Amino acid sequence: TIVVAAGAVVAMLGAVLAAKAGIALLAVGLKAVGITVGGMVASLLPAIAIFAALALVVAGFAVAFQRDIGGIRVSTYNAVSVPDVETLVGFMDEFARKNG
Repeated sequence: TIVVAAGAVVAMLGAVLAAKAGIALLAVGLKAVGITVGGMVASLLPAIAIFAALALVVAGFAVAFQRDIGGIRVSTYNAVSVPDVETLVGFMDEFARKNG
């Protein structure tokens, strides 16, 4: 087991070094063609904002109204915050009072 652990540590160090080398080569290549990271971010910012908004919607709550049984199904994902869960609980309590 010590050999496996040592191998895992060596593999992790190799991966970190390879990632750093890749980032350095990318930076050198971008600088050579006159592209700055700030310029790339500025041009991609609208797409990043749209993606982030969609990710928040998908990662927050997926609520599907089930017509067959007259209820709802809610799936929460890892990105749901405690206040969002408290809001959901309040909605579920109100829903139960009205429809229960």
